[in-house]
Amino acid sequence: MLGSRPDISFTVNYYSRFQDKNSEEVWMCLKRLLRYLKGTVAMKLIYQRKEKDLPLVCYVDSDWASDLTDRKSVTGFVIKIYGNCVAWATRKQNCVALSSSEAELVALCAGVQDCLW
Repeated sequence: MLGSRPDISFTVNYYSRFQDKNSEEVWMCLKRLLRYLKGTVAMKLIYQRKEKDLPLVCYVDSDWASDLTDRKSVTGFVIKIYGNCVAWATRKQNCVALSSSEAELVALCAGVQDCLW
């Protein structure tokens, strides 16, 4: 499911951390995600070449120390080719960033690595 809906990438990544720790709160959030998917079933990716768009664009963002258990940051990026979304990801960073600038730099490196791949 993550490979086909970039709009739920963060939610799926976040709640996959609680697979072994079921709780009522997690269950309610997952039900909300399912209701969202049911309401947006017509949303889809459409690929069209748009000459006015840049050949390769990568949008990258991160937060800083959002995970309260280990203080690691989360990276997210979207890669577009001629305006078409071809790759996206949301990941917890492997290291603990000491500043928001460092978290952004780690996120940028992850986005560039995917662009080069």
